[in-house]
Amino acid sequence: MTLLVSIVAKPSVDLPHHRIHEGNHFTVHKVTIGVPIAPPKYFLIIPPPPQADGSIIEMHLLFYIYSTDGATLEFFENPTVTNPGTSLGTYIINNNRRSSTTSLCQVFEDPAITNDGTLLFQERKGKPGIETELGEVERDEEEMVLHQVDTYILKFVPFAAADITLELNWYDNRPSSPIPTP
Repeated sequence: MTLLVSIVAKPSVDLPHHRIHEGNHFTVHKVTIGVPIAPPKYFLIIPPPPQADGSIIEMHLLFYIYSTDGATLEFFENPTVTNPGTSLGTYIINNNRRSSTTSLCQVFEDPAITNDGTLLFQERKGKPGIETELGEVERDEEEMVLHQVDTYILKFVPFAAADITLELNWYDNRPSSPIPTP
């Protein structure tokens, strides 16, 4: 196909979109009703471990919580976990619905945490009784690339009891991927 010079655009590849087509892009959506002020609401994220062949699957994560009340959201690395909580494995979907690839990441709700670990992100937003959105949702600016031997937690504390929707989006940079992550 030949295009007029005046309408030819520089091509670009949107890597996250490409990962969807590869079958390596995953999402979790989880609604929780009536989250109290105390104790905090925790979500545990365990990235894919190093593989038997020594290869590494890099996890590129974006996280977001919609709340019916103002809140504080924090993201920690290497918490002390005494119980992982309830698996959200059944909530993990591959965004390419024709792909049979399953995520090697594990996500849990309500783990038992005795130490939050190293704070990587903190946001306090909204007011009591006011709906708010918290988290990192801008790809290429706020995306976190997780270390495969560490664990991570999201810690959510509303200003008053709140209903929330958790959204995690990630793609795996697998060794079999034809386009490497820069």
